[in-house]
Amino acid sequence: MSEWWRKLKHSSSGSKASGESDASRDEEFVVLSPETDKRAVLDSFKTHWLQAYTIMLRKTIPPSQCSDFTNESMITTDDVTSIINHIDQMTTLLIQENVALNSSTPIMMSPLLDSLIDYLLMEAILDKIFNWSLNAGEFTNVMKLEQLKLYELLISQLCHQTALFQKPLVRPLLQLLVSQM
Repeated sequence: MSEWWRKLKHSSSGSKASGESDASRDEEFVVLSPETDKRAVLDSFKTHWLQAYTIMLRKTIPPSQCSDFTNESMITTDDVTSIINHIDQMTTLLIQENVALNSSTPIMMSPLLDSLIDYLLMEAILDKIFNWSLNAGEFTNVMKLEQLKLYELLISQLCHQTALFQKPLVRPLLQLLVSQM
């Protein structure tokens, strides 16, 4: 289980003791409160996705298919780490939203805004991550492992039984599993 997931579970299960340092409080994830602005959460989610996707678009051309391939187009460890960090932040927001929606005092909802999981599925983010990972060269296995972790959390923590029948969720998961054979 990821370190950030343990911290999230700990922060949602109770409050901290008064004697703990400010540094340890800063390391905790904040569970969304009833006053949390849904638009700000959605904007943050979109921003993390845009930053990850921008890196993917810049670093997606395989050398064998591009005559203009340069060192700037090569995927680096920093690129993969950045993408993974943005996806982790998006996952954290998804889990926090789910915790808030399942609590007795959910975050303020606007009828004009979808949930983060709806945005994730509507924008085919999981498909885009999978397709990019196929061209990640030496980082393909790292990206596949990160996707498996993401699906584990999506299915075990966020998805209701009906979500498992959503093509934007199931299709990239099946493609990922088939690519492991």
